Amino acid sequence: MKTKLKTIELITLVALFAAVSLASPRVCRAGQAAATPSPTPEVEEEKKGPFSGEVGTALTNAYIFNGLVQDKDTFIAQPYLTVNLTLYEGEGFLNDVSFTLPLWASVHDINLPAPTGQSNKGWFEQDISPGFSFTFAKNWSFTISDYIYTSPGDYFPVSHNLSLAFE
Repeated sequence: MKTKLKTIELITLVALFAAVSLASPRVCRAGQAAATPSPTPEVEEEKKGPFSGEVGTALTNAYIFNGLVQDKDTFIAQPYLTVNLTLYEGEGFLNDVSFTLPLWASVHDINLPAPTGQSNKGWFEQDISPGFSFTFAKNWSFTISDYIYTSPGDYFPVSHNLSLAFE
């Protein structure tokens, strides 16, 4: 039991450390600017790179998926990481093409019986959802992605779900 909690704590701390270390450097420059005022304010053009993303961890005591209670009354850490890559930007009919790779996990101090022979009992779920997004005519977008639900703890079989969105 203590080993599981230490693993969950370690995963949570790593995700939180990653979130802090990936924070925008603008915070530091803003502090420097406040400490040393300049006679003429400089406007720095922010260069947008092809990569962006998000990292974090949610902490909870219940996991409910599509209205169904998967686990409750336990400590649950749900770290996530999303990486976005802009493949194309333009002014014509097609304005933007991007690739996104969201990763999400749910690690539990689980109160369910262990699946036979599994050593990953606390790793309830690991999801990956690669997809492409296309923006056209500046106001419309089409997204296609594959939601892949896996359970390293062997609580359910792998599931692929195609998602198509037009907005």
